[in-house]
Amino acid sequence: MPGHVPDGSPWVPDQEWVKRTRGGRAVDRRTTETARRVLAGQRRALSVRRPWANLLFTGKTVENRSWATTHRGELVVHGGQAWAPTGVTLAAQLGITGFDAQAACPGGYLGTVRLVDIHPATGCCAPWGQQEPGTYHWVQADPRLFEQPVPGRGRLGLYWLPADLLPSG
Repeated sequence: MPGHVPDGSPWVPDQEWVKRTRGGRAVDRRTTETARRVLAGQRRALSVRRPWANLLFTGKTVENRSWATTHRGELVVHGGQAWAPTGVTLAAQLGITGFDAQAACPGGYLGTVRLVDIHPATGCCAPWGQQEPGTYHWVQADPRLFEQPVPGRGRLGLYWLPADLLPSG
C-alpha cells in the first residue's frame, strides 16, 4: 500500500517531509510511531548495570550515559547482567549498605523512574554524576520499585517494552 510501511504505521515520503518542515514544526513518522506505541500501552526502558540500577531506587538521581535523548517522562529500569564494582565502592563511601554482593542486587525489570532532564557533565550532579568529557547526566526522579523484579532480557539503548510484560501502574 503506497504511503505505508509493512507494520501499518504511516510513512512520510521525502516530498511531504519537505512540505511539512517548511510550514514550521516538523512532523514525521517517528511522532506517529511514538503515539501508536503509547496508545498500545508500551513503555520506554533502559538497561543499567547492577548495582547502579538498584541504587536508582535508594537515592541515586543521576544515570551517566555517553549519549542524550529527547525522551522525557517514565522509564522502566532494567538491572542488567553486567556488574560494576565501582557502584559498590561509591555506595559504601556514601554509607549506603546492602549493595556489596551481586545476590543482593536483583536483575530484570526493577521499577520505574521519571526522566526529567538530560545535560552534559559540567561539574554538577555530585556524587553520582561522572565528569568525563562526553558524558551526559540523565536526571531522574520519582523512583517506584515493582513488588517483585520482572525477569527479562535487556537491550542496549532506549527501547520499547511490550504492553503485557510489566505490571500496570
